[in-house]
Amino acid sequence: MKTLLLILAGFILIYFGQPGQTEKQKEIERFSSRNDIQVTEVEKNILKIEYPADWYVKYVDISEQENEFNKATVNVQEFDLINTPDSIFDFRYRFKNQVPIGQAFGNPLLFYDFNNNGKLDVAGLYDIAIDGLAQGGILELQDDSTFTLQHLTAKTDTAFSPLSITDVDNDGFIELNIKTTQHFRNYETVLLDSFPKVIRFDHEMWQHSGIGSTEMFTYFDDDSILDVFYRGDDTLSPRGSKVYVAEYDITKNNFIQKFRFPPPTWDVSGVSIGDFDEDGFKEAVTGSIKGDIYVIENNANDSYSNTFTSTVNTSNAYLNCTTGDIDNNGKMEFFIGASSYWDGIGGTMVFWFEAVGDNNYEVQRQIFLRGTGVLGTTEMYSYDVNLDGVNDLVFAFSHQVVILTWNNDTGLFDLYYLYNYEISGSEIQAVTIYDVYNNQEPDLFISIYGNNVPVDATLWFVPKSITNISKNKIIKINDFELFQNYPNPFNGVTKIVFNLPKQESVNLTIYNLHGKEVKRLLSNQGRTIGRHEVVWDGKNNAGKEVASGVYLYSLVSKNFIQTKKLLYLK
Repeated sequence: MKTLLLILAGFILIYFGQPGQTEKQKEIERFSSRNDIQVTEVEKNILKIEYPADWYVKYVDISEQENEFNKATVNVQEFDLINTPDSIFDFRYRFKNQVPIGQAFGNPLLFYDFNNNGKLDVAGLYDIAIDGLAQGGILELQDDSTFTLQHLTAKTDTAFSPLSITDVDNDGFIELNIKTTQHFRNYETVLLDSFPKVIRFDHEMWQHSGIGSTEMFTYFDDDSILDVFYRGDDTLSPRGSKVYVAEYDITKNNFIQKFRFPPPTWDVSGVSIGDFDEDGFKEAVTGSIKGDIYVIENNANDSYSNTFTSTVNTSNAYLNCTTGDIDNNGKMEFFIGASSYWDGIGGTMVFWFEAVGDNNYEVQRQIFLRGTGVLGTTEMYSYDVNLDGVNDLVFAFSHQVVILTWNNDTGLFDLYYLYNYEISGSEIQAVTIYDVYNNQEPDLFISIYGNNVPVDATLWFVPKSITNISKNKIIKINDFELFQNYPNPFNGVTKIVFNLPKQESVNLTIYNLHGKEVKRLLSNQGRTIGRHEVVWDGKNNAGKEVASGVYLYSLVSKNFIQTKKLLYLK
């Protein structure tokens, strides 16, 4: 992502020439003012956003969406991110270090011990100079918790976004696949104690248009030969982006296309893969700029077809992931997220799909995130953030990270974490969750692109919990513990949990931000050793429902006091 002149069509004046701009207009202006991006209106309300130095192109429909939440036939759970301060989630993570490697366009970092020396490596986009070519890089974790550079790919081409770690020919030598302009390039190790250095092949994905995301390396047809699903193009009719499935051919030492599908909607992105209708054949799901959903199913060895098409009522359905069976109902779900504008405010509607028959899927529920970005990074991942055995929803937007965890007790999602990144001229590119120290406390990595050196970097956050990691040792810090309430924010009831190391009389009280008592939940009440739960229903001492807002809850005993924040939303 390098410096180029900004080219804008005359629509700038339409959006920017008036006072009292909406959030939509502000976001368009923010991206239009950057000197590394080219923005043009190619059709009415369709913006083409280009990073010319990287061949990356994204089309975004900026039409206003109609608010039909009340007409929805399924449950819609809303999260108001605009009025939710991210400071109330500070207890989740603490900043540990900045890693001089990043990623681009939603691709997560790749962790592996590439040279088999017992130290963790991370592969990503390495760009130390503002005007230099980006390179694929590998850093190694040191004993002082810093990552140091070990290997760089050559600058013979614009190289970016390591995509996947593979061993396509099953020879025991690990490969690193890196996106380079219109191809992905396969680098292989030559010795078990070396890094992937030897270029084995380039696989062409784009012949003339540009480059996008959506690459997924997987065993799609279960023949023990690696496949890759991606969005690309060719010179055949119809022109435009298409989706492909290619399979590695050892005789040709490259991936060979096995399936080509030109979606009726001209721009698609994102993919989830799984046997969603449980018929023994895997499906790939992708979404389009107009909200069209396409399901591609494997029918037999190297045979695929489009078996299901539907449309959600929101544009830019580019976010895509699967969590397995998040609600334990015996059905694998996939999620489609669509980022658009409602009344001038950006938001993301997430659609939860499940099979209702062979090759037939329906939306089971919806989640609305009010106040997200639309134009830049919009990406959804599936990680088990809280180690409850269930994968959670993790979102990367250009200036936000959002994590939703599933709560089986309430049958709803909890807002687990919110992080706002407000550095001008910089944006979030990807989010990765990885347990660096293998201590059952996954770390949070937020990859950013900006004007600072290094241009590409990653913010490394470690969990705040009853353990603290220092040179891989677990240190106990307190026997008393007041935990964060859950769900949080809440609009019905919430649970407050605390631990006591001995029998104590305790007070548990809710206060407003001015320190005035709102509700006394426990008053000098004796409690035994162990874990205790107290429920608050959002009512004050007079039995009246409190106003929406941030409140404090405080646990006090003879030798202990701790206070945390919670958010109540009507």
